[in-house]
Amino acid sequence: MQIPYVKNTVSPWFFAVLIFACFTAAVPLYAGTNQWTGIGPAGADVRALAVDPLTADTIYAATSAGIFKSVDAGGSWSAANTGLTASDMRAFAIDPLTPTTLYAGSTTGGVFKSVDGGGNWSSANSGLTASDVRALAVDPLTPATVYAGTATGGIFKSVNGGGSWSAVNSGLTASDIRALAVDAVTSTTVYAGTATGGVFRSIDGGTSWSAANSSLTAGDMRSLAVDPLTPATIYGGTATGGVFKSVNSGVSWSAVNTGLTDMVVQTLVIDPLTPATVYAGTTTGGVFMSSDGGDNWRTVNAGLTSTTIQSIAIGKAAPTTVYAGTSAVGVFKITTAPEIAISPASFNFGSVTVAIPSPAQGFTLTNTGLADLTVSSITASGGDSAMFGVAAGSCPSLTPTLKAGTGCTVNVTFTPALSGAKTTNLVVASNAVTAPNLTVPLTGTGVIQTYPLTLSVIGTGTVNYSTGGSCSTYCSQSFDKGTSITLSPVVDAGSAFAGWSGCPMTMGDSCLIILNSPLTMTATFNLLPLDVPPSPSIQAAYNAVLAGGVIRVTAAPYSEILTCDRNISVALQGGYDTLFTTVSGYTTLNGSLIVSNGTLTVDGLVIM
Repeated sequence: MQIPYVKNTVSPWFFAVLIFACFTAAVPLYAGTNQWTGIGPAGADVRALAVDPLTADTIYAATSAGIFKSVDAGGSWSAANTGLTASDMRAFAIDPLTPTTLYAGSTTGGVFKSVDGGGNWSSANSGLTASDVRALAVDPLTPATVYAGTATGGIFKSVNGGGSWSAVNSGLTASDIRALAVDAVTSTTVYAGTATGGVFRSIDGGTSWSAANSSLTAGDMRSLAVDPLTPATIYGGTATGGVFKSVNSGVSWSAVNTGLTDMVVQTLVIDPLTPATVYAGTTTGGVFMSSDGGDNWRTVNAGLTSTTIQSIAIGKAAPTTVYAGTSAVGVFKITTAPEIAISPASFNFGSVTVAIPSPAQGFTLTNTGLADLTVSSITASGGDSAMFGVAAGSCPSLTPTLKAGTGCTVNVTFTPALSGAKTTNLVVASNAVTAPNLTVPLTGTGVIQTYPLTLSVIGTGTVNYSTGGSCSTYCSQSFDKGTSITLSPVVDAGSAFAGWSGCPMTMGDSCLIILNSPLTMTATFNLLPLDVPPSPSIQAAYNAVLAGGVIRVTAAPYSEILTCDRNISVALQGGYDTLFTTVSGYTTLNGSLIVSNGTLTVDGLVIM
C-alpha cells in the first residue's frame, strides 16, 4: 500500500502572528489619568477594538496580524488566533448577553466565530458570498441575530449566530459597507454606512432599506454610533466631512464639527452612561472628544505617539476607561477623570468701606479633565469668612456639574464689618482627582467711610465743634460715617446768633448732627444795633459801632458836629421812640454832618 506523502505546511501569517505575540506578550501598564498610555500589542495595526461588557479587564484587538486578547486591561496580550485562516481583521463584535461568543470579520476570510472567548475560532461563512467583511453588528436584544457589512456584497444577516447567512440588500444602492449600528431599544431598526451612498436605514431588521441622507453633504461614511439612551440620536463619521448628527433617526442630518480639525473620522464611540460624551478617532488629528453631544470638540491626545486612530472602545462595566487603536503602535488606554481649575487663583479686594459691599469679583471654574466634574460646595471658609459672600453667578447653582471642557463663573463680594485687613479662603469641593478641595486665598481691607462737613460762618461769631475745634469763617473737615457732632454758636460782642441753614436737627441754638452723608451748613450772626438815647452823643456811638453796624437814634434833637472818618460802612437810623421799638418821628441834628471816610447810610435824620 502506498502511503501518501503529506507536506507539513503552516501558513506564513501564522509565523508572523507567533513572532508578534512573542514580542508583545507582556507590556508594562501604567495608570494614565486624563493621559493616554501605550499598552501594546507593540507595533500592532489595530483595526477594531472591543471590551467585554461584563468583564471590564477583558479586551480584544482585531489587527492586520490577527486577534489579540488581554484579560488584565492591557497589562499583557496574547494572540488568540487558533482556527483563524485569515489574518487581516477589520471588524469585531461581542455577544452582549454571552460575551464569550465573539465574531471577527476579515478582508479575505469572511466571518469567524468563537464561543470560548477567542480560545478557538471557526469559519462562519455559510451563505456569505462576499469574504471582505468590514463591519459587524450584533442585535443587543436578540444576539443570535448578527449583521455583516462587506466591501463588495452589501449586507448579510444571520439569525442563528453565524450558522448561516443571507443577503439583505433590498433598497440598498451601495454595496461597499463600512459601518453598521443597531438601535438598542428597537433592534429591528438598523443603520448602514456606505463608502459612496451615505447612510441607509432599515426598520424591519434588514428586510428592506431606504436612504437616510437628507442634509448629509458627505456620503463616504466610515463609522456610525447610536445613542443607547436616546436612539433617535445618531452620529456618523465621514471620510471628507467630519461628523454628522441626526436627532430624528436619520431623517435629517447636520454637521457638528466645531473644534474638529481633522475631517477624516474613522471611528465614533458614545459613552454608554453619559451619552452626551462622544469620542471621534481621526486619520491624522488623533482623538477628539465632545461632552455636549457633538456641539463642540477638543483634542484628547496627551500621551499618544500616533494620531492615526482606527478604533475606539469603551466598556460598559468601566466607562471611565477608554481604549484607542492606532495604525502602527498598538492600543492606548486612558482613564477619564474630572479636574478643576479656577481663575484668578487668588484675589485682593483692596480697600472697601465698612458695611458697603465691594463690586462682585468673578471666579471662573473650569473642568480641565475628561469626565463630569461634580461640585459639592463653594464656600468662604476660615478667618473672616462672614464678611465674604459667594453667589452662583453664571453657574446654575453653587453645586454645579460641569461637563469636560466647560466652565462657569461664581461671584464673590467683600463686605467688611470692621476696619482693618481681612482674610478668608474660597473653597471649592468637588470630585476632581488632583484638587478635590481647591482653595483660593481672598484678602481685603475694611476702611471707615468719611464724609465732609462744610461750615460757613456769616457775621461776627464762632461755632464750636463737640469733637474739638471751632470755626469763625469757612471750615471743611471729614468725619467717620455715623459720627455724632454738636455745633454750638458763640456770639461776639455786639452781635447775635441768627440761625442755621442746612442743619438736620436743632436743640436751642445748637445743631445736632449724625453724619451719614456729606453736609454743607451755614451759621449766621447778625450785629446788634447800637442805640443812642437822648442824652449821649451820636458821635460817641459812631466811634464805637462795628463795621456794618446800625446806630439807632431817638426822635430828639442832638446838638453836635458828627464826623464820620472811619473806613467802615454804617447805617444811621433816626426817629425811634425811647424804647427803640418803633419809629415815631425824626431825629434833629443841630450842627453838621461830615463824612470824610467810609460810608454812612442815613434814614430819619434832619440836619438843622
